[in-house]
Amino acid sequence: ALHRVYRAALRLVEGINAFVRSGIRFPLCGVGRVNLFGLFAEAARGLVSRSGRVGQLLPSGIVTDDSTKLFFQAVIDNGELVSFYDFENREAIFPAVHRSFKFGVLTLAGPRKAGAPAEFVFFATRVEHLEDKARRFTLSAADIALLNPATRTCPIFRSGRDAEITKGIYRRLPVLTESGWGLELRRLLNSADDSANFLEGPGPGRLPLYQSKYFHQFDHRWATHDHDEDRDLTDLERADPAYVTRPRYWYPAEDAIRRFGSAWPRPWVLAWRRIARSTDERTFIATALPSLAIPDTARVLFLGAEWVSLAAGFLAGLCSFPFDYVARQKVGGTDVSAFIVEQLPMVPPEVHEAVTPWSRSGTLLQWLASRTVELTYTAWDLAPFAKEAGFEGLPFRWDPERRFFLRAELDAAFFHLYEIFHEDADYILDTFLIVKKNDEKAHGEYRTKRVILEIYDEMAEAIRTGEPYQTRLDPPPADPLVAHPARSGASSKRIVQ
Repeated sequence: ALHRVYRAALRLVEGINAFVRSGIRFPLCGVGRVNLFGLFAEAARGLVSRSGRVGQLLPSGIVTDDSTKLFFQAVIDNGELVSFYDFENREAIFPAVHRSFKFGVLTLAGPRKAGAPAEFVFFATRVEHLEDKARRFTLSAADIALLNPATRTCPIFRSGRDAEITKGIYRRLPVLTESGWGLELRRLLNSADDSANFLEGPGPGRLPLYQSKYFHQFDHRWATHDHDEDRDLTDLERADPAYVTRPRYWYPAEDAIRRFGSAWPRPWVLAWRRIARSTDERTFIATALPSLAIPDTARVLFLGAEWVSLAAGFLAGLCSFPFDYVARQKVGGTDVSAFIVEQLPMVPPEVHEAVTPWSRSGTLLQWLASRTVELTYTAWDLAPFAKEAGFEGLPFRWDPERRFFLRAELDAAFFHLYEIFHEDADYILDTFLIVKKNDEKAHGEYRTKRVILEIYDEMAEAIRTGEPYQTRLDPPPADPLVAHPARSGASSKRIVQ
């Protein structure tokens, strides 16, 4: 009897699923991963009269998710989307709903002028926020196509100024997949399907399995597994170039090389954390890792073969404040998906091969790589990455104060490369609230912003006058004097500045 009930229920579910996916009633939301709220929205769209309107309370994914992109494209292209007001339930507008839940008020009209702009508000926590003119902005179908050319999903701006700054960046720079880097964004290992090969303990022929929690920006030794739990490394441990992160699991090297080695025949890879939020200290977290064993908590970027030598400059861009700022306008939940990353703006590779605008000597790549290599190459296991970037010397000493100024120079550089004005750079840095809070707690001021903007202005003066920018670092970046002492028979070569 129980089996008959089960079979009847299964047939009902399968029948509903077949109807939904048939394309007859739900051609826009009955595809991919089907959610009930998408079907609800599409049903309402089909019922509204030419002179009528309909309003619905729906999860915010109706305008941001990849699975509902066809619906959003249709209502924005046909001018049917009047407005979307996004709320976080942080202040318990709905007391019985979790405080982190995001929902929105979607208003549709009958067909209007094609491409007519719609009004948006994001990150409101109370109804009164809808009256704040600074929060309100409009986007047209052309704006959406500019900002998310591949998926045509909606970006999530906190203010009209965020919208204007971001649109300006997209008018000046191409998105990653169109920027000429020959990129392939991939998931390597699946934590479910490949878990049988997740081995405990190191051994011959095993690669460290680098979960995303083990790395951070410019740092492949952010955390380690110690006594059955994960913990952050200390600065003393990071100061030892022989110290390596000990992961919880290891993976057979032979299998990883067999599966991925033809696409990426190197012992290192660029990776980013897949799980992050726009409200974290930093959202886009990437670095170089000394392993091809990367589970699905992270994603990897394979550069085109002709641009691998530019990887250090490319990584500097991924870790910059301007790149992270734009990423925050796209991450609505906790998943920094590949479809988001491929639509982020990036400086093209040919710019890296040109002369550095603020030094007038050497290429931009040399300027960026010297700083990136000193930041990343702090242990022997990343020697292959450093060598690919043109440096065959010893690992660099872990010096938090030098690292601060190296990063400040890189961030100031990318504000220039993204052609962002001083006032907008000031505003962008103020949106990183946790960075600001931590600085004020440690230094009594927002030191990161002050130093980056000071260096930005010095670079602007160098560009204007032709007098080369002078680094604040002594010795200069990637100088052998800031590397670890040479061992017997070892040598070092300095990157041209």
